[in-house]
Amino acid sequence: MATQPQLYTLHIQLEPLHFNPPIWRRIQVTGDCTLRKLHHFIQAAFGWSSVHLHEFM
Repeated sequence: MATQPQLYTLHIQLEPLHFNPPIWRRIQVTGDCTLRKLHHFIQAAFGWSSVHLHEFM
């Protein structure tokens, strides 16, 4: 029987943090998600088309 990958819930919030109301998204990804896939998930969650800069911290 194959094991299921871990599921992670990520809270992504735009900086500066003083946006009112705050701009954020919550997405779920599996533990085997690559940064390349995560990039595409973030783009889709915010409705972007690969023209916004972001940084992983």
